[in-house]
Amino acid sequence: MITTILDNDLYKFTMQQAVCQLYPDAEVEYKFIDRGSTSYPEGFAEALQMRVDAMEDLALTAEEQKFLRHNCPYFTPFYLSYLRGYRFLPSDVCIRQHGGNLTVTVTGPWFRTILWEVPLLAMISELYFIMDKSQKKDSMQKIADTATAKLKRFEDMDIRFADFGTRRRYSWSVHDLVISIFVNSHNFMGSSNLAMCQRHGLKPSGTQAHEWFMFHGARFGYKMANKLALSRWADVYKGALGIALTDTYETGHFLTAFDGRMSRLYDGLRHDSGDPITFTKEVISHYMGYRIDPRSKTIVYSDGLNLDKIRAIEYWYGRPLLFRPHRRYGVGTYLTNDVGVTPRNIVIKMSRADNRPCVKLSDDKGKATGYAENIKLCKDVLKRKGGVGAEAEG
Repeated sequence: MITTILDNDLYKFTMQQAVCQLYPDAEVEYKFIDRGSTSYPEGFAEALQMRVDAMEDLALTAEEQKFLRHNCPYFTPFYLSYLRGYRFLPSDVCIRQHGGNLTVTVTGPWFRTILWEVPLLAMISELYFIMDKSQKKDSMQKIADTATAKLKRFEDMDIRFADFGTRRRYSWSVHDLVISIFVNSHNFMGSSNLAMCQRHGLKPSGTQAHEWFMFHGARFGYKMANKLALSRWADVYKGALGIALTDTYETGHFLTAFDGRMSRLYDGLRHDSGDPITFTKEVISHYMGYRIDPRSKTIVYSDGLNLDKIRAIEYWYGRPLLFRPHRRYGVGTYLTNDVGVTPRNIVIKMSRADNRPCVKLSDDKGKATGYAENIKLCKDVLKRKGGVGAEAEG
């Protein structure tokens, strides 16, 4: 089901390199969260375990290493050499099933466990649709026609977009088919999936994920999390990979750490929760407060996008504004699992770091993750409003 180590998103590797350099001693735990409370078929855990065990033999090939060296210049020779020796360790993953309830945890050194998240989610999604007989997918021809129609609408609107759809795809074959339809369009900016990029000659896309900020919050405290996560990322990448994620502890708090130096150093920001128009106005105001021309920056929108959401953002951008950032769209499930079934709303989040609980707040009410008491403590420390999120534990 996962046949290459590169069938994973770029940001897992960029974070892994930073972890190897800065935090080789960190121990972490990740937990699987099913936001839709899916009932998984009998025998699902055993079937998933078989596929996890099969990943033990995956290794970066010489050709894959060459691809990374040529297409990801920010990877150091030391890291690429380390990656040649990297192996998935199935014992890091604990899978349990009680009735229809599935639990998955990953524990171990951060530098080793960090690569599990995306392939685990992709396998859970694909395996669910193999085992669940209640939903029938469209034919491959219909899937191709749907993707072709979407591409035409993107081109008609002159939308610049990238594929961010590995985690909740229907299957590798559907993912590959969709990419093959998009690949020759000048509007298609690449993929987060490194295997798809190698296969189709695309530009890899991605920087960092919420766990980068969550770890810093757990180790150094919530008040220091954004500032340290931003500065230490810059220490590793020296201005490369300069799109920062804003919403781990809410965008309003993030912008207090995103001072003039960081605002100039980073190329732009990624929107992943909350109202995109409110976010854009806030970001424009922030840049102008530091006398930075927003037109020199980029916003990457990536929050559960479909054509209607993109159209609404584009309509706002079409209004007569003096200062508008560049914009790109990272589109996920809408590209890789629009096949006539109901996609799973699943994530894997870091739950502990250095034996301390991790918290993510988000700009969406009800999407905070972590234990209820820790979410409350985080909000109190950062003076953020709102109650405990729907994903809170305990």
